[in-house]
Amino acid sequence: MATITIEIDEPVFRGLEETAREQNRTASELLRDLAVAYEQSHRAPRKKGRSIRDIPRLSLGGMLNPVGTIDEIFEEMVDLRNE
Repeated sequence: MATITIEIDEPVFRGLEETAREQNRTASELLRDLAVAYEQSHRAPRKKGRSIRDIPRLSLGGMLNPVGTIDEIFEEMVDLRNE
């Protein structure tokens, strides 16, 4: 195990010590359990082989304006470049 030093406000530390006494544990044990719980709840599990195909599909509705054919799109792009 690694040893760390932290600074916390006195009232918080007194509360921690009181809770530890009530549970017949040490403040270090409580802090260790808190650190483990925090780490587990904030780290997303990483799955091997996860693909973009695993993301659920989302429908945003229909097209507002028809796009047109490839030729029409190309002509519009060329026209915009020539402006």
